[in-house]
Amino acid sequence: PYPARNYFDVNTIYIEPDLIFYKEEDEWKIEVVKEGPFVIKLNDYYKNFLKKKKNLGNDPEVRKFLRQKFKSAEDLLKALDIRYFNLYKVGSAILKYQKEFLEKGIKFLKPLTLKDVAEETQLHESTISRIINHKYVQTSKGVFPLKFFFSTGYKSKKGEELSAKACLL
Repeated sequence: PYPARNYFDVNTIYIEPDLIFYKEEDEWKIEVVKEGPFVIKLNDYYKNFLKKKKNLGNDPEVRKFLRQKFKSAEDLLKALDIRYFNLYKVGSAILKYQKEFLEKGIKFLKPLTLKDVAEETQLHESTISRIINHKYVQTSKGVFPLKFFFSTGYKSKKGEELSAKACLL
């Protein structure tokens, strides 16, 4: 309304998922959403330029500089690949533990700790924590922060493990 127009922020923040959990032919699958519609790769022009000695005027300093920059670019691409691979591993572990939640709802959310996922993925708990921080997953139940799937739990009288979040309902 007009009197309150100046008292709220109109900038909308959109959450874009980093992972997608989906079911295809009765099998759960995971997809890592890479940043944007672009592809990061090394330019072939510079690869070829570095290979040809006559283009560089035989200047060893220019050659050294280009090799150094090329190595930095390759390291960046490797780091991105490792990031996506580790995100996939963590997402796969979460999916393994939380399939029932995805199929049946919040009452079937299982207790899950960083230690459980660390053992499953062979990554350190602090690495898992950094991977899930500010990351989201799109599911058939909605978009959730990856941290949502981690909680302590309780055992029911029947011996079933229940997430603390599921017990609140």
